[in-house]
Amino acid sequence: MLVGDYILVRRSGDSTDSAWYQGCVHSIRFDILTLYFSDDFSNYRGNKYDVRFVYNRLPERRKHYAAISPYKPMRLLFPDKIHIENKRVTPAEVLAIKPVNRELQSNYEQLEAVAAIVNQPPGSVPFIIFGP
Repeated sequence: MLVGDYILVRRSGDSTDSAWYQGCVHSIRFDILTLYFSDDFSNYRGNKYDVRFVYNRLPERRKHYAAISPYKPMRLLFPDKIHIENKRVTPAEVLAIKPVNRELQSNYEQLEAVAAIVNQPPGSVPFIIFGP
């Protein structure tokens, strides 16, 4: 399930021609879904519902469009050494980072990695960081 997906529900035991109510997934936190329904739908504690999940095709459509799109920036899909800027950050740029987690301040290598990401020019290749 993704935010924006739809769920159809109807009261369990209702006739097969009774109306399905459509709910939209508003947020997902671990195993808790927040759904929004129209005002026509009413819920009473203890009621059981039949649930149907609606497959959202939008992510699939976006993947297919990306595959057939004429815009294929090779520097983003398959970056090469010519696409990567090997400029090292300065100590001043590292010290300018003010992390929320204060324990990070004692780890210069992690601060340097964050500073390198923050100081990349727009349109740079994505960063992949290995390690703890």
